[in-house]
Amino acid sequence: MKKSEIQQKRKEILKKIDALQSKCNCFSAEETSNCSNCKEIAEYGQKLLRLSNKRLTVFGTDAKPKNRKPDVTLVITKSQYHEYKKQKKKDKEIAAIFNVSTSTLSKWKRKNNIAR
Repeated sequence: MKKSEIQQKRKEILKKIDALQSKCNCFSAEETSNCSNCKEIAEYGQKLLRLSNKRLTVFGTDAKPKNRKPDVTLVITKSQYHEYKKQKKKDKEIAAIFNVSTSTLSKWKRKNNIAR
C-alpha cells in the first residue's frame, strides 16, 4: 500500500470519527461502555492504529529519507557568533556566511547554550 493510499484511508477514518463524536455526549467511562457511537469510535481507532503500524512497517521508522542531506557541522566559535550579532547580523545572515541552514545554526546555539 502506498503512502498516499494510507494517508487517504486515515483521513476517511478521521472524518468518520469526527462525525460520530459530534453525535456523542458521553462524559464517563460508564456511559461510553453502553454507547454505540463510542463503540464505533473505538473500532475506527483500532483501524487507524493498524494503518499507522502498517505505515511504520512499510516505510520504516528509522529509514532515512531518500533526499536527506548529510549532517553538516558548523565551525564557528561563540566569540565569532557574538561578534556578528554586535554587527546587527541576523541568524539567517550568519548561517549564510557559514553556508549552513538556519536550523543547523539553531542546533549549534542550543548545544552552546546561547539564548535566542
